Amino acid sequence: MGERERKHFEAIARAMSVDEGARIDEAMTMTALERVQVGLRLGAAMPTNDAIEAELDRRALEQAEIHLRLKRLARAKARAAR
Repeated sequence: MGERERKHFEAIARAMSVDEGARIDEAMTMTALERVQVGLRLGAAMPTNDAIEAELDRRALEQAEIHLRLKRLARAKARAAR
């Protein structure tokens, strides 16, 4: 196991050792930017390969499509309410 994988599993162990309520409490004290930074750090620690990266890309595109659909739906509802 490489250094990156070891750090990844240590981060998972730390996260699992804290109960959900404590994690929520901690997240509520952070700004949105701080939460993004934590997510980026955790993501960078995650071991990947081409298949995992392709799946992450697919999921990101799927989330972007969901976001666009929600925006279109909101605009359609706003037009219908006029």
